[in-house]
Amino acid sequence: MKNIVIITISLAVISSVNCQFERPYIKPEKCYGTTELLSRQCCIFPPFFKREIAKGCGARFALMFINNGANVTGYRRETSDPCEHWQCVLQEYGLINAENKLDDIKFFTHLDEWVKLNPDFETVMINAKIHCKHMYRIYMPLTACEFYFLQSCIRNYINVYCPAIIDTVECKELTDFYQECREFYVNK
Repeated sequence: MKNIVIITISLAVISSVNCQFERPYIKPEKCYGTTELLSRQCCIFPPFFKREIAKGCGARFALMFINNGANVTGYRRETSDPCEHWQCVLQEYGLINAENKLDDIKFFTHLDEWVKLNPDFETVMINAKIHCKHMYRIYMPLTACEFYFLQSCIRNYINVYCPAIIDTVECKELTDFYQECREFYVNK
């Protein structure tokens, strides 16, 4: 009898715990998008760090597109060693603390300065910082290698919720796609 009570209580606890977990989202077919759609660069998104410093830290830039109508040029940054690259960039900007980790307070202050130069991004940047700091809080303080993931989170959030879209039919399609499916493109 005692074993039956213990088993019954155990099953009740397990059942209760299982009910508290959210069921995973099932992405609808319309929200998968194509590689061509998802690789469009439509957000008029100034870089967080100066290209001269990035180049001095070993980055190479490949021209992706030029949109003369919107006066936008898109580049892709490549590095042979991303960890060394970000270590160099973060040191150049004074964003590394005494333990050789990212000083996230200084980094977020750096992003606030970026927003002063790009005020259209103020609201989305506030939300991106909150979202991404929450996502990576258990890993803080981050190394230079780990910093890439935090910055990618912020950049992705801004791209999905971009307030400054290039005015083309293709970019309107991407904006409409994110409007309907953004929950599947911002990590939770």
